[in-house]
Formats: sequence, structure tokens, C-alpha cells
Amino acid sequence: MVCGGLNPKIILPEALWLTLDLDARRAVLTHELAHLRRRDQWVRLMELAVGVLYWWHPVLWAVRRRIREEADLCCDAWVTTLFPGLRRSYAEALLRTRCYLSIPGAVAPVAGLGMALARSRRFSRRLTMVMTGQTRPKTSPLGLALALAVGTAALVIVPSIAHATLAKKTELCPPQSA
Repeated sequence: MVCGGLNPKIILPEALWLTLDLDARRAVLTHELAHLRRRDQWVRLMELAVGVLYWWHPVLWAVRRRIREEADLCCDAWVTTLFPGLRRSYAEALLRTRCYLSIPGAVAPVAGLGMALARSRRFSRRLTMVMTGQTRPKTSPLGLALALAVGTAALVIVPSIAHATLAKKTELCPPQSA
């Protein structure tokens, strides 16, 4: 994990580090350095500040989780782009990290290794993306139909709202004759 704002540091549990081979270590370090390069620690700090103010809002929790997931996916893409030959080692390192965090009594910085605690479906998607290099999920027919329906509804509704607003304005301020 990356922690610290002005003087960021990469922290990894020693017991986990010792289980990784050289390629896996290179991939993990590249992933963490990508977080530094992207300045994700600052995004997390802003996210935390907003979270303190709006802790009660359920949408905020979903957005915060999504920001963290997308940051990890971006850094995964960084690793696989720079080192396409390390895909398997990197995927194994992710699996080892997940296993390490599931061991009772394992000491790990809980706040930083959230990727390993992700649900199985998201984690499976992440591993698939690392191994195949496909960063975009395929478009589902249902998703495409929903997007078309929302777009069509917007084309119909927005002009009628604009017309109603304009009619109300002209009603309140009739044109003056000179």
C-alpha cells in the first residue's frame, strides 16, 4: 500500500513479501509505483475528507469503493502494459495477497490492502483482466438497451421541459409593445 501525502511510502507486509518471487515483486512494486505516479494518495485524502463530511450518504460509500477499484484497475493495466510477460506472476501475487489476508492473525495494514478483500466476482474480473489484457468489459445487450432507452427518453423529455420553462417565462414577462 501507499501511505503518506507529502512524503509517501510503500508498505508491504514482510511475511507476504518473502513469499513472492522476483517477477511477482517487480509487478507488485510497479503497481504501487503506478499509484504514486497517478497521485492516488491525494485522491484518497480528498475522498476521506468528503467521507468525513458526508459519512451518512449511501451514494458516497459506493462512489468511494468505485474510485478505489478503478485506481487498482488502472495500476493493474499499467503493470501489464509495461511487463506483459509478468501477467502470470502478477496474478499469482494478487492471489497470494488475498490468501495472506484471509489467514487468521495475519498482520496487514487493513486500510491499504482493500483490493484483496474485494468480493469474489470483482476479484475474479480483476484477475481475468490481468491475464487477458482486456481492460474493458464486454457490452451486454441489456446494458446497451438501457443506454438507448435513457438516451431516447432524454431526447423527448429535455425539449419539453425547456419548452415549459420558456412558456412560464413568457407568461410572467409578456412582451412589451413600444
